[in-house]
Amino acid sequence: MSAAVLISAEVFGAAFAGGWALANVLGSATSASIAVQIALFIVGLVVMASFVRNAMRIEPFVARD
Repeated sequence: MSAAVLISAEVFGAAFAGGWALANVLGSATSASIAVQIALFIVGLVVMASFVRNAMRIEPFVARD
């Protein structure tokens, strides 16, 4: 479980950092830069959730009776 949390947090952090970097390239206060940050933030959340779901399918985190 700790590996799944670590990897998903890294993916989420990379998506957030990428959104921040692209927002700075576009200009700091434009609505387009905020939209890019939000879009990559959501993509990071989706990838993180997908990774944890797939990890749970392969190796369940809790024992099922």
